[in-house]
Amino acid sequence: MFPTADFLLYCLVSFATPGPNTLMALEQGRRKGFRRGIWLNLGMLCGLSAVMLLCLAFSKVLYDALPLFQPLMRLVGAAYMLYQAWKCLNRKDTEGRDPGKGDFLTGLLMQFINPKVILLGISIISNYLLPHFTAPPALAAMALSLAFQAFAYGLVWLACGAALSRFLSRHQRPANAVMALLLVYCAWKILH
Repeated sequence: MFPTADFLLYCLVSFATPGPNTLMALEQGRRKGFRRGIWLNLGMLCGLSAVMLLCLAFSKVLYDALPLFQPLMRLVGAAYMLYQAWKCLNRKDTEGRDPGKGDFLTGLLMQFINPKVILLGISIISNYLLPHFTAPPALAAMALSLAFQAFAYGLVWLACGAALSRFLSRHQRPANAVMALLLVYCAWKILH
């Protein structure tokens, strides 16, 4: 049975927490507003879609070609989640960082060099999708759903702009601790 709650929790923690995409979306909302800032997010959606499909192809080849590699993929996925939890606990203030240019092409191309997106895609696909789905159309649909989830969370960050940034700055340690604990839970669930 597909672990829907665990899958959605991991997606929430991974896609909604600060990272290159969410911070750029937040700054676009602050600097340009929602309507003018949406182009960056649309570029991210296109780039995320392509990267998730590439992560799916890479993970599927490894998963099918090397059945003994599957437990290792689970360990690597859990280790990556624990690494994200550690990074979340030790995250520094992001005020004043340059968000970049912020157009469609920037959002698109950034996905191909964003290690968080690539590692996250491989981790989710290896640990949640491949063990439960076999049909290529279902796998592709689920991989694309990851891109749309990330896009939706990016829109939230875009819309919140400066208000969310101020809140997280004031409550950064507790918010990071909660996110880190949720990531540890997700890693534990993958291994058990």
